[in-house]
Amino acid sequence: MREPQLRARRTPAAGDRGRGDRGGGARQRFERIEALTKADRGREADLELQQVERLALPQHLAPELALVRAYVDVANSRRTAARENFEQAYLAARRVGDDAVARRAALSRMNRLNDDHRLRPLWDLWSRLAEVEVERSGTLRDRLSLQLARATYLRSATTEYARAYDLLFPALEECEADRECRSSTLSPYLMDALGIVYTELGDGEASLAMNRRALARWTEMFGPRHPVVAGSLDNISGSLELLGRYQEAAETEEEALALRLAAVGRDTVVVAQSYNNLAGVLMQLEQLPRAASYLRETARIEEKLYGPDSPELAVTLMNLGSALHTLGHQAEALRLLQRSEQIQRTTLVPYHAETMYTQALLAGVFHSLGDYAASERHYLAALKVIELRRAPDHLGAAMVQQNYAVLLRRLGRAQEALALVSRVRKRVSERAGESHVYLADLDTTIAVLETELGDTAAGEQHVRQAIALQDSTLAPDDPRRFESLLALAYLLREREPAEALALAERALGLLAAAHPDLEPAAELHETLAIALVRTGGDRSRARESACLAEQLRRRSGDPSPAGHKRLKALGLLTPPCP
Repeated sequence: MREPQLRARRTPAAGDRGRGDRGGGARQRFERIEALTKADRGREADLELQQVERLALPQHLAPELALVRAYVDVANSRRTAARENFEQAYLAARRVGDDAVARRAALSRMNRLNDDHRLRPLWDLWSRLAEVEVERSGTLRDRLSLQLARATYLRSATTEYARAYDLLFPALEECEADRECRSSTLSPYLMDALGIVYTELGDGEASLAMNRRALARWTEMFGPRHPVVAGSLDNISGSLELLGRYQEAAETEEEALALRLAAVGRDTVVVAQSYNNLAGVLMQLEQLPRAASYLRETARIEEKLYGPDSPELAVTLMNLGSALHTLGHQAEALRLLQRSEQIQRTTLVPYHAETMYTQALLAGVFHSLGDYAASERHYLAALKVIELRRAPDHLGAAMVQQNYAVLLRRLGRAQEALALVSRVRKRVSERAGESHVYLADLDTTIAVLETELGDTAAGEQHVRQAIALQDSTLAPDDPRRFESLLALAYLLREREPAEALALAERALGLLAAAHPDLEPAAELHETLAIALVRTGGDRSRARESACLAEQLRRRSGDPSPAGHKRLKALGLLTPPCP
């Protein structure tokens, strides 16, 4: 379970491109350097800038040189230097009355403050300075660039997605109505930002449509192999993931990664972004070892470029902790998630949307470790974030609530859990329709709870509904089928043991790839043992499965007296298991 990353976090170049022809040769080189930074070719831009800085440039070009130097710093992840150079460019531009450079520098300096809420007073100052510069002599594009910058802050720093939408939607409409703005890069930048907001609001269809529109515009402007296209592919992958189309999402993200590797090489911000996003989709496809490998590489690059306490690294550590938690490596997962939590506590606003996932994952680890009080405490913290920052029908929020229901079941509060998951299912189906593959997970959870509460007919109806949806959306050997197959086998093992045996055998084939907790694995072996006995199957195999169930339950710390009693009554625990 992970948050779609906030992809394609770019800064549009607002304002005019210089003043007249004075220093024309240098200005052409400035434009070439900027083009290299926009193509994610930061190292080449750095080398070109070093050559320009050796020239005896006219004094009136000092503001532009400082501005270009700042763009190169951004492209090479030198955050502090970038901020200082944007400030220097702004002050130098104001000294010589260069309104165009002053506007661009103020907008860019403002954008460099979007990710750290601790810098909010400074962001407010530069936001106001940028507004003054735009009012002084700005164009329509400058004004819309200011709206984009403010929306980006609302989206990334404070996660106020509805307010960001209220700025972006009219800005895009106004830009598209103006021929000059429509033909500029501001137009697809606005589309990118609006597509991300739709994703964060949980509207997969609107997100996919907007991100495809942005991709078409970027491709029209720069061709299909330019690195800027990879940002739109990132966003499309996020939309497909939200819609449950995980294989398409993975293929799209792999396309973005290949494009970036060919253009800029491995140890770069954008490649780390692709690694992180691809890993997230692979986790949904249960390809956890591969996902963990990508995430470790992402963490290495981000710590090298950003240092040990960046918000980007916090998200990567969170995702890596999620993969390791599912793989059963709870100690390492806990260490990484607590480090992520600490970074987020100091760099993000309280109840930032990304903290929902960190809190929910910490809850899952404590659940696996048997510390149910700590688990519920973290789930309640995640639910508070949902209350303040997320629509309750957002896919990520739904998954958090479903996992909390699993804990409630373990705490003996099955009725409360059933009410919660039923509400979640209703909301998700109203938002995404009845064909979203995630509904099968919710139906399976509902079936397990109904069965535990004694309504086996309703439980069977829900789990068969889940399997039917998976039959139409997943491959036969997809590990996401494991839980539903097990739930139906458990329901039928006494009444229809032959069907239960066939279902349990299918689930057994998915066991290794599904990476379940110890309890579901124990339940599968118990079900297999009972079905083998009831169908007159291989008794020695039935005993082997019964003993495996006992061993797994001892390891999980939940001996399940009822399960032990059933297996003992069938004579499968005599003599005692080793």
